Amino acid sequence: MASPDYTYNHFNITFPSQHVAQVEINRPQKLNAFIEQMWIDLGAIFRKLSIDPDVRAVILTAVGDRAFTSGLDVQAASENGAVARTEHADPARKATAIRRHILDFQEDISAIEKCEKPVIAVLHGISYGLAIDMTTCCDIRICSRDTRFSVREVDIGLAADIGTLTRLPKANVPMSWVKEVCLTARDFGAEEALRVGFVSAVYESKGAALGKAVEMGRLLASKSPVAVQSTKQILNYSRDHSVADGLNQIAVLNSPITEDGQRPRPYGVDSRAQANGRKLVPNGVSIMSKFDIVIAMSEHVYLVTKPIQAGQTHIDLFKADLLDPTEQYGNPRSAKFGGKEVTPWRAFLGHEWEGHSSEELTIPTPKAKKIITDSAKCTESPDSSCANTSEGEAK
Repeated sequence: MASPDYTYNHFNITFPSQHVAQVEINRPQKLNAFIEQMWIDLGAIFRKLSIDPDVRAVILTAVGDRAFTSGLDVQAASENGAVARTEHADPARKATAIRRHILDFQEDISAIEKCEKPVIAVLHGISYGLAIDMTTCCDIRICSRDTRFSVREVDIGLAADIGTLTRLPKANVPMSWVKEVCLTARDFGAEEALRVGFVSAVYESKGAALGKAVEMGRLLASKSPVAVQSTKQILNYSRDHSVADGLNQIAVLNSPITEDGQRPRPYGVDSRAQANGRKLVPNGVSIMSKFDIVIAMSEHVYLVTKPIQAGQTHIDLFKADLLDPTEQYGNPRSAKFGGKEVTPWRAFLGHEWEGHSSEELTIPTPKAKKIITDSAKCTESPDSSCANTSEGEAK
């Protein structure tokens, strides 16, 4: 699959660490104030990041030292926004156009919250209005000591309509404090934000905060992406539902787990290979942990078992993988087990498995690449030798 295009006029998208994306708001000459195209682009960026298999954590920050964002560019909105575009429309059509405009704006900012990957906000300097809208969508918020926050909309004659009034009360901060800062539009600083729980940490500088965010992103990226993304999903669901509903949701979500407590990994990827950016053969579930070695070559995939038995759950999951392979690898047409021709799935059904814990299963595959799941035993080079006897036999 081709990598998404992350080129935008007012955003820099970089990758400071493997599987960690960094989104920088880039309009520093205007204190990173948002024009309409910027929030449209922001929504597009987070929708792409949500489904990008190479991304496991996201950092949201901004260019420059003065501001994370000063909010909406009010002058640009008054000249080119929905109100200006409907200036000569009748009241009903104008109201309809503005309502649609607000809903589109809300949807683009909500893309941050809907992103399947955890999002870390790093705030600094001026962080007004839209800064609160955006960062209440984030999973983790940290800031530099110079950060100044404000829910500014009351001072420009509006109720905040892009998310602050609905998300800030659910950010585990006191409701009295929420109402005070929203009704008065007063500024509050980093220490106050930390005290009430709006941010989880304050750092001396933007650079220090950003460094911590990259470190945190790297830690998140090192963990099971399925587990991390499922945890985010359940936490967000439970925030808006009853305890009973949340418990039921996690039971449904976790029901396909394997018997050793490992959730199926993303299709076609093994966690150990994934950490080094390596693609795996078409077996993306944790049954791979039941084998000493997996080698994908131009003719076959070799699976050499460990001297333990896989349970029926592993067998069923692996059977499903064989019957529903990706386009990239094609459909296994036959298999050998103990020197005997069998259908790929029969090799894992009952007696063919029993008593053959040191045998190998061979599945044809067109992928001309050799991959070792346990890099501590073998290198990735097709010409390398393996010290382990069973691995040498597999070669």
